[in-house]
Amino acid sequence: MKLSRLTAEDFVRIASKTKMGADAQLMAKRVLVDQRALSEVASEHAVTKQRVHLAVEAIRKEYAKKHEQCGWIMAELELPHTLAVELERFAVALAGQRDAGATQAAMVKLARALASAQHALE
Repeated sequence: MKLSRLTAEDFVRIASKTKMGADAQLMAKRVLVDQRALSEVASEHAVTKQRVHLAVEAIRKEYAKKHEQCGWIMAELELPHTLAVELERFAVALAGQRDAGATQAAMVKLARALASAQHALE
């Protein structure tokens, strides 16, 4: 699974730890924060999609190196319908939540519940 989205604040913090230039950071930000397509960003900056991809990968590499506890990761999973529906509802509610404390509390509850359920299966 790879990093697919960051908040603007998390992006600035991670990007500041790289040696990327301002243009490369801006291109990566357009993809990871603004959720723009590689081809769209490449066209805007008159560079190749590969150049934009390299900028994004530099941020992903720094993210992985520091074991960051932020960001969103795109995952494709095969799940029973009931679980998939509930997880999708949770993800939508989480994405719309502006209270960091409420977000953290909900994630802790869900992580504990999942760990407990996994333990019951072992």
